[in-house]
Amino acid sequence: MDEKLSFNLNSGKIFNFIIYLIILLLFIPSEKFLFLLPFLILLIYLLKNGYSILTQIKYVLKKYTILKILLILFSYQFINYIVALAKHRADFFTFPLFIVSFWFPLFFVLAINKENYTALKKWLIFIILLQGVIILGNKIFVDKNFYPGDCARGTTISAHWIGFCYIWLIFYLIINHFKYAFLNLLFVVYCLSVLFLTDSKAEIVISVMIGIVLLGIILVRRSFRKLAPGILLFILIMGGVLLLSLSFNKIVKIKKEKFESLVSVAWKASSYVKNTYFLGKLSNTYITGKMNHKFLFVKRGIEYLLKNNLLLWGTSPGTLGSRASNLRACEVLYKPSGYAFEFLRPYASPATEEVYKNLYTREYHRSARFFINILALPFSSVFSFFFENGIIGFIILIFLIFYLIKVILAQPKKEALESLFLLGVVILYGLFDTIWERPFIMSIFYIILTCNFYLGKK
Repeated sequence: MDEKLSFNLNSGKIFNFIIYLIILLLFIPSEKFLFLLPFLILLIYLLKNGYSILTQIKYVLKKYTILKILLILFSYQFINYIVALAKHRADFFTFPLFIVSFWFPLFFVLAINKENYTALKKWLIFIILLQGVIILGNKIFVDKNFYPGDCARGTTISAHWIGFCYIWLIFYLIINHFKYAFLNLLFVVYCLSVLFLTDSKAEIVISVMIGIVLLGIILVRRSFRKLAPGILLFILIMGGVLLLSLSFNKIVKIKKEKFESLVSVAWKASSYVKNTYFLGKLSNTYITGKMNHKFLFVKRGIEYLLKNNLLLWGTSPGTLGSRASNLRACEVLYKPSGYAFEFLRPYASPATEEVYKNLYTREYHRSARFFINILALPFSSVFSFFFENGIIGFIILIFLIFYLIKVILAQPKKEALESLFLLGVVILYGLFDTIWERPFIMSIFYIILTCNFYLGKK
């Protein structure tokens, strides 16, 4: 990166230590604290660079197109917020909370520069591997079983967050052929074991789908074709773990019934998965059935925009479907104790009151535990972004994604593939859950993408 930027957050040992500590703190089991970490990054950065930042803004915007797009998107959202305030479609805190949840994880990019990107990535991998040690130790010495479940979350809030990390780590290990192949194989097996225990079936399905898309891209771009075997191997391995996760309880039952061969076990298990997850049952349950509240959320949201002539510019950020909106809508949405923004007064925008009415109650929350949560719960980053920002904001976002892909493709092949994989997972995952405002996942995402960007500048 150009020296004029002087983004030297960690030029001294003390700053290196602080950034390593902040990345470690990402894994603590408190989402309230996770929302504060980007503020800490920003504060340290301001103390380090001081007034010189103001003199660099014009230069940075001129040099980096992606920052111009981000500024355009932020400006559009701010104007949208002011208009919504004037028309009583939002309150004072809606956009500030949206900034905290959606924008502030981006400040982790400031913690990385050409001096420390390699060390930070290794440190992140080490912490993720350590989470697996904690999970395996808990299963061996505390639970004394190897049944997958949400309790396998290490030191974080959610097992699925660890699942997200291990999916990336498995992909990273497979496409990078290290000098010691046997050691690399052991790491992959270890990561697969931890991933299985986290019961991250949705994340595995998404990773397989993105893997298939990447395989198609590789077949089109000749320069990437040497990596095709690694992608294919990743898809096959993830498919096997998915089959095992979906049918684990059935396999245990079959084993107890003492079938004669492993072939019988595999056949019975695959039949169970086929009969449970296919043959129209997903559609009957999650679109036309009793667990169709995600579908109803999308349907009602579009109807609300059309009825109120908001299709072009949306309801404004933090007012319909985003976590900044949902975390305060206590009177409309069921909220367990200990949610992140409980210190602020409850507020539900007119859009939230109309669209979310009877969609997420205590009873529905309890019922969803016995189904596929990611398909049943009425949350989605993609649709909430569309509802809150309208067609105009969504077009800006699409343009940003395509430009980011262009930047990624300029990286070395393995790093480009790794970044594309993570970007695809985050986008597709965002279609089914509000992960774009999850500080843990998005911070990990930005850290890895930034490290790969600097590697491309090496």
